[in-house]
Parts: sequence; structure tokens; C-alpha cells
Amino acid sequence: ALRDLRFAYAFHWALRDLRFAYAFQWALRDLRFAYAFHWALHDLRFAYAFQWVLRDLRF
Repeated sequence: ALRDLRFAYAFHWALRDLRFAYAFQWALRDLRFAYAFHWALHDLRFAYAFQWVLRDLRF
């Protein structure tokens, strides 16, 4: 009975770790997305500024 209890206890913690790892994986994906989004915004701002530089050059 003790062995079964210990196993159930270990199993419970293993499940918690799995759930944590799963959540962590999604958090990492969100971080990567936020990072990519940040650079996309950066590029947009750059393109916008570049467009104005080109307009200034034409005049």
C-alpha cells in the first residue's frame, strides 16, 4: 500500500511537471511571437520613415 501511495505521489508530481512543461512551451511560443511582432513593428516604422526620406529626396 505504501508503495502504491508513493507511486501515486510521484505520478502526481510528474503530471504537474508535464503540465508545467506544456505551459512553459506555450509561454515560450508567445515570447517568440512577441519578439517577432516587435521586429515586424520595427520594420514597419523603418519602412514608414524610409518612405518619408524618399519623399524628402524627391523634393
